[in-house]
Amino acid sequence: MDEAHRRVLHWERVLSELRLLIDDPRQIARVKVRRALYLRMLLESAPTRLQSWSDSDSLGTMPKSHLFEWISYDFERLELAELEGSMSPEEAASYTQALDARASSMREE
Repeated sequence: MDEAHRRVLHWERVLSELRLLIDDPRQIARVKVRRALYLRMLLESAPTRLQSWSDSDSLGTMPKSHLFEWISYDFERLELAELEGSMSPEEAASYTQALDARASSMREE
């Protein structure tokens, strides 16, 4: 857990530094929408990643990789909810269009 916590703190610092570098509102909106789309993709892969594991299983017997996937899944859900909740109307429209285009392309395959 300590290693995972250190990694999360590291990436939070990196993200904070990147936010200072990005000053174009259009670029910020693109990054936000793309990050939300990426998180959606990760959440859609959760059944494969989590398989039959249960978060009610004993942590003492759960392999660290399973625990890491559960924690990642929780962070992904939280971050996506935060991103979607913070989107401007324009960002939300762009996000919805991207989701619709992605769903359409998946139906065609």
